[in-house]
Amino acid sequence: GNGLELLPTRDRETPTVHRIRLLRASDKKEGIFHEHRGTCCLIDEGLWLIQSTETGLFLEDETENHNLVFSKELSFWQPVMSSLCLVKSSDTPTKRSHYRRMWSTQSVEYAKSMQSLYLRFDCRRLTLKDALNYSKLLPANPFFIPTNRISGSAVPSLRTLMYSTAELARSEGHPDWIQLVALMYGLAGILTFFLDPESLRGYDWTIHDVEARVLGCKRSNCAAYPEFHNLSPDKEDPRYSTRLGMYEKEHEGLE
Repeated sequence: GNGLELLPTRDRETPTVHRIRLLRASDKKEGIFHEHRGTCCLIDEGLWLIQSTETGLFLEDETENHNLVFSKELSFWQPVMSSLCLVKSSDTPTKRSHYRRMWSTQSVEYAKSMQSLYLRFDCRRLTLKDALNYSKLLPANPFFIPTNRISGSAVPSLRTLMYSTAELARSEGHPDWIQLVALMYGLAGILTFFLDPESLRGYDWTIHDVEARVLGCKRSNCAAYPEFHNLSPDKEDPRYSTRLGMYEKEHEGLE
């Protein structure tokens, strides 16, 4: 916590001492950070900022040469609990917040309610070209945090990503139907332009860049963000607490 000292510098002959504080990024609300005042061994598995108390700058690890430097850019760190150390993380508070909402919202009942609302296919009629034009307005990585070193123009759109994926499928000789799927797989994201926010019930399931999980049975320990697993609304439902749960046999349930 407070009182730690670091000596990150490009010039090893003239080290600079920095007193630092640890800031915990909130998993519930984006842009909120809480100062950690306990001992270092009590930090949890979330995302942390390391801030100089003198300059207000944030510690980061330069990828190219692994120098530790202080910068205005937010750089997130995550603890490795087995060795009680912090490592640079590509994770972001926005992504963690999304997965937290996913685990606390997604349930069998929620999935069925979304099916009843939107499998009528009466939201909007678009040609594939029009749909792709809408996807140009969405980022390829919805959890990306832009920095001064990476301009907004350097961040590809969802349309660019899907065109690139389809072209890769074509160049590798995959059949036409795989190329078409590669071109369309992220188009659910454009529903955010047409859906009633209230119907989503606080959770945007249209974001494409997430790891899916199976509902209706015992959750896998391999599912993303195990620290949020206990938030599942179905965790106490005996119908969904066994290995097969609502499924009658192996390899069943995908529609």
